[in-house]
Amino acid sequence: MTKTNFRKKCLSLLISLILSININAYDIVIDGLCYSVVNLEDMTVSLTYCSRDLKGDLVVPDTIAFKGKKLTVVNIGDQAFYCCEKLTSVVLPNTIKSIGEWAFAHCSKLTSIKLPDSLLIIDNDTFRRSNLVSITLPKTLTAIGSGAFSGCYQLTSITIPESIKEIHDLAFEACSSLKEVIIMDSEDAIYMPSSDNVFKYCYGIETLYLGRSVYNIQSKDYHWPLAFFYASKITIVQGGLVNSERFTNLREVESLSKNPLPITFTNSVYLNATLYVPVGTKAIYEATDGWKQFWTIEERKFETSSVGSSVIDKVIVPSVYYNIRGEKLDKLQKGMNIVRDKNGNARKIIIK
Repeated sequence: MTKTNFRKKCLSLLISLILSININAYDIVIDGLCYSVVNLEDMTVSLTYCSRDLKGDLVVPDTIAFKGKKLTVVNIGDQAFYCCEKLTSVVLPNTIKSIGEWAFAHCSKLTSIKLPDSLLIIDNDTFRRSNLVSITLPKTLTAIGSGAFSGCYQLTSITIPESIKEIHDLAFEACSSLKEVIIMDSEDAIYMPSSDNVFKYCYGIETLYLGRSVYNIQSKDYHWPLAFFYASKITIVQGGLVNSERFTNLREVESLSKNPLPITFTNSVYLNATLYVPVGTKAIYEATDGWKQFWTIEERKFETSSVGSSVIDKVIVPSVYYNIRGEKLDKLQKGMNIVRDKNGNARKIIIK
């Protein structure tokens, strides 16, 4: 037996052992789905394991009946559907609030999943190396964990809803078929530990819709992911654009603002890209630094309702930072920081 085959056999045995240990830890088993009680007073359960023989389409129930009682399914546990290689689609009920780590990882035939409108968190590695072709993220979602969609090679488009506050490293790593990224409108930035790593190796991105900014915690500045700079088309909702000089491959630029801020693109973009601006604003752009340099400027009627433009002509106001003593800071510092957004919501961020 070669070393490679020996390692594979050991790994297979280890996974089988882990799964055989876990299967005895469940409280209820119904139709090949295993549940553990979350809270008996609330009558809630977590779906924590499934038979690896499940195949085809699966609809997860919102409630289960057990000994005359009805219990509500409120989350999907870690590794619940890990390596379920026969599943092709999943529908999750609106009672689900979180999906655990590796929950649908390595589901090689899983092409679609309907996420619930109640979902708040997608955890680390949740859909790693699944075969998702498309996915709609609910408007309730606040955080996407590290590696959540890493290696989803068939994913072609992703829309980041305005509710998202955090996207962690490698969330969309190596999504090699990803061609379109839409970041929905909001006045608050998305926090990323290192923005360049979030879309690492996504070199096929062609089209961007940027409705809000990204705050890079590591470099402590507003900074777009590196993969974005390969795009050939960009739609800018705000009056300006950070790192604009790094978008060197652009051939089409849409600016939805009627009051553009000064900006800087490369000479190549000015010469080769067409700038599209709202009807009646061409003269304004031709008089504004950074925009007037475009050799081709055309007016266009934008159908903003198809994507959203709730914050057009508003400049993003960064959140306010405080230390643990409540003293206001000019920028994030090492250690514990308190970040308060424009709506008064506060959250903790630790800078190492």
